[in-house]
Amino acid sequence: AIMAHQVVVVLNYVILLCTLLHTSYAQSRSCNGVADPVSCSDIPIGGACTALQKEFCPGSCETCSEPKHGPSITTKDGAVKLTGADLEFETLESSITMSMLIKQISDLERSLGETKNMLNDTQKELAMTKEQLQDAIGNVEDTLFDTKMNLTDAIEDLELKTGNDLENVHKTLDTKAATTTVNEAVKKTGEEIVKSEGRLNTAIKSVSDAQKLDRTDIDGMANPIVVEALSAGSCAGNKFQVWIDGKEVGASMKPITGWKDKRSWNRGINAMVIDLNKRSVTARFNFDTCCGSGDINPASENSRLASFLNGLPVGAVVVFGIIDEGVENLYWTSRRLLQDFGSRFIYSHIAYRESWVMVGVKGSPKGTAVEDHGGANSRDCKVKGRATKKVKMVFPSGKLSWLSTEINQRTQLSTLTAPQRKVFWSYDGCSNNWCNSRTFSFMKYHDESVLKITWHDNFRCASGGYASCRWDVHIDNFMCVSDTTLGTGPIRYDKWGPGNNHLPATIQGYCYKIHNGAELKRGFHTFRVFEQSSPQHPHGSPVLGWNWSGQSPRGNSLTRGGTYSSITIEEVF
Repeated sequence: AIMAHQVVVVLNYVILLCTLLHTSYAQSRSCNGVADPVSCSDIPIGGACTALQKEFCPGSCETCSEPKHGPSITTKDGAVKLTGADLEFETLESSITMSMLIKQISDLERSLGETKNMLNDTQKELAMTKEQLQDAIGNVEDTLFDTKMNLTDAIEDLELKTGNDLENVHKTLDTKAATTTVNEAVKKTGEEIVKSEGRLNTAIKSVSDAQKLDRTDIDGMANPIVVEALSAGSCAGNKFQVWIDGKEVGASMKPITGWKDKRSWNRGINAMVIDLNKRSVTARFNFDTCCGSGDINPASENSRLASFLNGLPVGAVVVFGIIDEGVENLYWTSRRLLQDFGSRFIYSHIAYRESWVMVGVKGSPKGTAVEDHGGANSRDCKVKGRATKKVKMVFPSGKLSWLSTEINQRTQLSTLTAPQRKVFWSYDGCSNNWCNSRTFSFMKYHDESVLKITWHDNFRCASGGYASCRWDVHIDNFMCVSDTTLGTGPIRYDKWGPGNNHLPATIQGYCYKIHNGAELKRGFHTFRVFEQSSPQHPHGSPVLGWNWSGQSPRGNSLTRGGTYSSITIEEVF
């Protein structure tokens, strides 16, 4: 705007100067106030001239009176001013001649050119500013779009979070309800504890005055029974020692054996029965489960061991240890019986001539006994294991001695037992007889449980025509009987038809009572199979298993042989 104003001022100034020049020139062509064009070429030589011709063409005309020259231009106070008809101008400095006026016009023209250039530059700058504004507008639009998208995403996230928060609120409410239930159960348990403490206090009050004075005997744990033991196998020292309350016991006691005094060492598994009330050993036994022969053979020694272990009451405390060697011919049935005292090592960890010791309580879950073993030995003892560490188990005494058996019995009853399984690879053509290859001794841990029996095998009943074969499952030599309440009944597999096909099958059933009237209570039992024909059909040629040893899919020796059979026993409630 300032530049435009300056341009207007300059233009007005130029117009004024141009007007003055035109007036001055017109006056210069007049003589005595009369205008007369000057044309020297029109004057004849020696002819008469007008007054103006005489002035401007002195070489051709006579001289006339001097004409008045054009007006002067003067300025006063920096402004241009015309004075009268003679166009006089005043100035602070001096009059300006015609040549100076022309110079000023030239300067003005140059200034106009520069102003024009400045206007062009300004126009270009305005164009650039317009593009920048358009770019800025585009950037703002992009920013607004991104902001809109971000707001949309934020709203969606907020909605999702709000939904999750609501779900968490519901879960919190459910948790509070569950917490309330737990608190109620804890409260009831606390009440039971208070009642138990009351009963205990009542029992304490009923004790004699002498026992009241000796409170340590009533508390039991202030004067506990401490049973310790260690064992050393053939390569580690050949010994078995037991201590009660720090005093060695049973060392001089003659063991009950099956040797009939035919030898004087205690090779095999040794056992000492502890009487907690008397803090003493009541009996010592030895079972040569290593490698005897004749009267002292593995079968007879394992039978003796099973009879001894089965004859002990639940809660009996027994210390076991190996002298020399004790597992070379220790049957799996015997290992399972020892496992019923809480052992976790005897079933599969103990090797030839290895030391092993255990203090256990009959009826305890696997892994609850205290025991140790010393590592494997070579047969020549060049590689030696160690003797066991001295293991220790502490029992309450006095009025709390009942805890020793009570806790173990309750723990055993509340523990779910793992399925027991045996696998067979044998081919058995039993007919109208026991299938002795399908025999499995197992332990039933709970009186009230029902046996779930699963038997998988390969069956054949060959004949030239139609014939039948029947395989009946027996427990302890008797078939299972029907009970619609428990869902139990006879477990068998019938096959009838022609041909000679070997076909796999899986038989499953439940058993609680056998047909001699006995209920299957806690203890060891035996699974057996008896084969015969069905009552109304002729008998075929029965076979269990498929055992052609030369057949091997894809030549792998680990897969060579026939199909395998399995028997699985589980306890359900």
